[in-house]
Amino acid sequence: MGAAIIVVGGFNSIWPVYLRLARHLEDLTGNPCVAVPLMPHQWQQAARQQDATTILERLERTVAWAGRRLGTERIVLVGHSAGGVICRLYVCDLPVWGQQYAGRCQVNWLITLGSPHCSERGTETGWFLTDEANRLAPGAPREVRIRCRAIAGKSVASRQEGNWGERRAYHSYRFFGAQPQDW
Repeated sequence: MGAAIIVVGGFNSIWPVYLRLARHLEDLTGNPCVAVPLMPHQWQQAARQQDATTILERLERTVAWAGRRLGTERIVLVGHSAGGVICRLYVCDLPVWGQQYAGRCQVNWLITLGSPHCSERGTETGWFLTDEANRLAPGAPREVRIRCRAIAGKSVASRQEGNWGERRAYHSYRFFGAQPQDW
């Protein structure tokens, strides 16, 4: 069997939203794809505690389940937005918030979609998740067998006085140096 694809959604996302992406990835690749079951309250808890251990543990359980249920040892992680930063922490070869994860041994590909890996100010963003990833795992994973791709796009302009989506982008991206009308 080929690799299993595991999708990690972004901050405050509801995991069923990513099932359409999972089905699309299955159709494109012929490989099974699942999404990590994350809900907004788990992201909010992580933000309050400045510790994403619960989210990383859910990712680890999903990887273990995929290995058992789908009969594969090869994993492709696809992380959207903050989910991509979580994936970076999962494959880190150092303990993350006191826990060592097996991602560096299980993951063959790490693909991030629109993930806030750094800011215009550099690696210190002021957001706990990105700052921890940049502290523990600067750049691409050191594990030679993990292939990485970071993909960025242009979807919503960041405007302080714009429509609801533009204002939301403005407030979300302010940690990363967003200026008015940044994408």
